[in-house]
Amino acid sequence: MPALEHLLADQDWLESFQVFSGGESTADSLCIVLSSAGFERVQEQGINAVLDQCRDLLASLPSNEPSPQIEFARPAQLDDLGLPLAPEYAALRYWQVETERQAFLLEVDSDWEVFSGHFPDFPILPGIIQLHWAAQYAHHFMGRAELPLEVRQLKFHNIFVPPGWLVLELQEISGSVLKFLVSSVGGVHAQGKLLYAE
Repeated sequence: MPALEHLLADQDWLESFQVFSGGESTADSLCIVLSSAGFERVQEQGINAVLDQCRDLLASLPSNEPSPQIEFARPAQLDDLGLPLAPEYAALRYWQVETERQAFLLEVDSDWEVFSGHFPDFPILPGIIQLHWAAQYAHHFMGRAELPLEVRQLKFHNIFVPPGWLVLELQEISGSVLKFLVSSVGGVHAQGKLLYAE
């Protein structure tokens, strides 16, 4: 799909992309990896802003080129590090690293087993899962112990109903304290501090 590849090559919100052929009976798939500009757009405007821009680009293609399905890829830098596909119950779609802060864009699917019991007729993301993600990411990506010694100032705010997209932020406050925040365009869902040994 040369026309599509030409259009996408000019987009600053894309780090990379690949089109996979679906064959005769299945639609093609467009697999994209967000750039830092794309991640900032998701934080400011929500994932739909990126998806809408993708759809607008696809709609501008010549009519003889079929529109592929849009998918998000696992960032290549995670494969380079040989890290596991963490966290559980969510797919990591972007990873941003700053001096004392790291942020992760997570795609949460409503089909995961955890939602069948929490709750059967109204699935919401459990608070303990959000806390688990914060500890797991601090361990895998920031070299912290697998579990913190203590959790302080833990607060759960707005409920999150899957499917959807979340941003998990980890901020180093001191050598022994990390602050975490789970949010989406719907607001803050969870926050607190993880305490570790010095």
